[in-house]
Amino acid sequence: LEVCAGERVMQLACADEGTGLEEVVEDWIEHVVDNVAKACSQVRQKVDEDDEVNVNLNGNAKINVEMKSQIKQDQTFVQVDNIPPIPQPISNTNAIGSRPNIQAIQSRSKHIHNKVSTTTNNIITTNPPATTTASTPDIKASTNTNASTNTNASTDTLSLKSTSPSPLFILYGSATGNAEHIAKDLESNYNKLIQTSPNTCYFPSVICCELDQYKKKCTPTWEKPPIDHHLCKHGVIIVASTTGNGDAPENASRFTRYIKRKTTIESQPFQNCAYAVLALGDTNYDQFCATGKMVDRKLHELGGTRAIQLSCADEGTGLEDVVDNWISNIFLHITHACNGHNYYNNDNNNDDDTDDKHNHPQISTTTTSTNPTITNLTIEKEIISSHAEEKKTDENDWEQDDTKSNTLHNHTESPGLQMIKNLLSLSSSHASPTIPIIPDALLPSIGSNLSSCKLVDEELLSHPTSSTKLSPEEMEKMTISSVSSSDLHYHTHQNPYESTILNARYLTQTDTHPATLASNILLENSDLHEPNRIIEASKVMVDNFPLSIQSDKSIEQIQCHKNGKRVIELTLSLPDNLTLEYQPGDSIGIIVSNTNNATSFVLDMLHKNNEVEPKQKIKVDGTHTITVEDAIRNRIDLCSTIKNKRIFLSLSRIATNNEEASALRLLASKTPLGKEIYMEYVEKQRRSVTDILREFPSCQKIDLNGLLGILPEIAPRYYSISSSPLEKSGFAKASLKVAFSVVDYLTPPQSGNDSGTCRRIGGLATSYLEAICSPFLCRSQENKTDLDSSFTIPKIKIFPKPTSHFHLPPNLDTPLVFIGPGTGIAPFMGFLAHRKHLASTADSTRAAKVASEGTWRGGYDIEEEELSIHERDAKGLRIGADFREGQQLGTVDVYFGCRHNDHDWLFKEEMLAFEKQGFISNLNVAFSRDSDKKEYVQDKLKNSPDSVKRLLSTIFDQNGIIYICGDGNAMARDVEGALVEIFAKEKFGGNNISTSEQDATRYVSRLKETNRFVLDIWT
Repeated sequence: LEVCAGERVMQLACADEGTGLEEVVEDWIEHVVDNVAKACSQVRQKVDEDDEVNVNLNGNAKINVEMKSQIKQDQTFVQVDNIPPIPQPISNTNAIGSRPNIQAIQSRSKHIHNKVSTTTNNIITTNPPATTTASTPDIKASTNTNASTNTNASTDTLSLKSTSPSPLFILYGSATGNAEHIAKDLESNYNKLIQTSPNTCYFPSVICCELDQYKKKCTPTWEKPPIDHHLCKHGVIIVASTTGNGDAPENASRFTRYIKRKTTIESQPFQNCAYAVLALGDTNYDQFCATGKMVDRKLHELGGTRAIQLSCADEGTGLEDVVDNWISNIFLHITHACNGHNYYNNDNNNDDDTDDKHNHPQISTTTTSTNPTITNLTIEKEIISSHAEEKKTDENDWEQDDTKSNTLHNHTESPGLQMIKNLLSLSSSHASPTIPIIPDALLPSIGSNLSSCKLVDEELLSHPTSSTKLSPEEMEKMTISSVSSSDLHYHTHQNPYESTILNARYLTQTDTHPATLASNILLENSDLHEPNRIIEASKVMVDNFPLSIQSDKSIEQIQCHKNGKRVIELTLSLPDNLTLEYQPGDSIGIIVSNTNNATSFVLDMLHKNNEVEPKQKIKVDGTHTITVEDAIRNRIDLCSTIKNKRIFLSLSRIATNNEEASALRLLASKTPLGKEIYMEYVEKQRRSVTDILREFPSCQKIDLNGLLGILPEIAPRYYSISSSPLEKSGFAKASLKVAFSVVDYLTPPQSGNDSGTCRRIGGLATSYLEAICSPFLCRSQENKTDLDSSFTIPKIKIFPKPTSHFHLPPNLDTPLVFIGPGTGIAPFMGFLAHRKHLASTADSTRAAKVASEGTWRGGYDIEEEELSIHERDAKGLRIGADFREGQQLGTVDVYFGCRHNDHDWLFKEEMLAFEKQGFISNLNVAFSRDSDKKEYVQDKLKNSPDSVKRLLSTIFDQNGIIYICGDGNAMARDVEGALVEIFAKEKFGGNNISTSEQDATRYVSRLKETNRFVLDIWT
């Protein structure tokens, strides 16, 4: 461009994808428009043509200096332009279906009374003092949990600044929505506190955002020291979940890369911040809370002041016990730390995963100061209750809503109420059908709305303003480049690719007759609309795959068990523009919708009780316009088992029947009895919110805003890719393959259910995929003709989920051990196919030079027509050929497990072919149901002398790598235990068995740290 007489207005910027594009790209984007505008208006001087090309951007340095000098003029408050205004508080209206007023709810409980008084002296402020009000629940929650048993008032004096110079920053990294929900609850709680008692709030406002938005929304403030910076800090709260096996969520990946860079530590970007981290994880996974632990450690290394010890919540056992306690005290801790009164010792080793163990005084504060910018504040809190009084109040004085009726109880009890009473009668700790009264103190906090919606004026949609239209002149200016650039965004969860199903087949020896019947319904029943065809096809599948039978014949019972074990390989198309690429070991996410039955039920319920039409236009959270049906079908999760007990509490506030409301409060409670009933009624029976709405009909008056407010979004389903991008798919389009088990099982018989029947549970994604793929599943492998019918198989929305660790090593000569029972073998099939193609490409260069040899290492014969290049094409690849010739193809030992040799040995033909070709050196298959003695992959590892010998040689002598993929609940732990047992006996043996096991355990940990023991597990 310079040679063609163009004028350079900014120095060339080079962004490195290897270390992260955003560091350069975002600064460049921020300055480029201004610089081009100034150059075009001849204000900016021409950049010297001889300037060196530099990635450091300083084209806007002058403006930055002017802005900084302007900010410094304000001695009392640092105003950052891009900080949004204080969020609007949530309405306190108690419309049906909306979140209730928490303050009003708490005031109804008579067992705890909070007395809060404020006095002010020598206040100098531009704002009038707020009227003294009763304490909000947030202040009550900030007290020590043992305070309820103390009958004496407790006070503590602490000097607090009246207002922080910056907002409270609440950031989250969330994969399934839990971390986002907690963060937004904190934001909502503090905003309510600001609204009701502004004089008690240290922070003037709240900014809540994803961790990856840190640079634009947070960094400009964090970089500047607050007033009296030797004491004051900016407040930062982070809620971080961990996905996969130690990976950061997608919306936190940029932040985690930033804090891990070596160059970041030099600038100490968090030296002006006090922070607290809540880590969410699952102990079923090997790297428990890895992201949260890393963030907490790195922020301290980068100069941050730790306000409270890291807390780790376990989703495997229930988040509430840790999260609720952490939430109740976090505002107190962060306020103390930001004022320089931090009770937590930041020099302590932070390896402990437990919750904070330091006791803090009740927040009851008196301050005096001569600084005119500081408000003198006295907060006195008095706890007036005792355990006996609390119990008496709980039993006799719980207030019920007079508008609720007992009509159902007086005539016919609802199914849910009957079941809860039966379970209470059978409970050893209760043994009575009477539903106990649950006090508010034993219930979770309601929290904030997850989402909200507004109706859209149809007239505005049909008559858009002229500003939204492109003029003919503007349309002519639209070039191919400008159009295509908007389409070349890489596909993510927010921007999925609509993939075409190219093929599907059963990997299990499954009867295809049910698929034939389902296919006939889809392809030939033109009288039904397509959604109804899918419903009928799914019913046919269920009816023709019985999971239980009233027979004593063992053969029939075995067949029923096999019916419940169906595995499908799915071939999906990829975009031609390379915007969705993958490596073997990566996964894809599939975005799914609620079932047609659940969607229809909720739409009918909303229409009947709230006169909401399915085609009505709404905006959810201010985003683009969608229909009510879209929101119900594709946004909120109606079909998953309820994990968040707040949903029961919210529904109890809407229930018009007193007993149903009491039963729902019991399910939401933290009491031992509540947990027992929840486990029996909800968890074991896999009940969803649709089930609860059906079985507790007095909740059905919930409105659309209520549903959007309490239900999380549908989580994507992730599946390991079982193919290699180097494979030739046989289709015109690029493609990939995934393998998945069809979720189809019976729950245990419901306790208290007279009929003794079980509930049949189908997977939301997998059952749907099996039904729509039935035209492919019923075809033989030889008959793969294109489908031609009135039914169009729906496209599947997919996006890539790369892994940072579960990949093949760069060298082909590295020996490998693959352990993958069941569908855990899927990524290893991609690994083996990839190694085959890499080896073939490398060896064909050598083979082209000496084609007459015609042999493949490992004994696999190469035919002349299989060579990918000719000898005359090999000259330019001589260097690569010489390098590859020096490499030996490393050994690969595969351990696979299944139930039956004749039913669920997945990829059997492919495995045997890889073994014959030499790409599998040693194939070990365990069958757990083909004999009286069950055998699993860990048994194959430790009970065979040859396997033990090969394993020890691979790991200790050849620096090989062990990969495990599959179930994390038992298999992965059992295999790791077998490895420790083998290593302890064979390599760390001694007289002291305990010492040898400890040495072996430490050695396995070192293998993990050096990526020589790699796991991809799920629960």
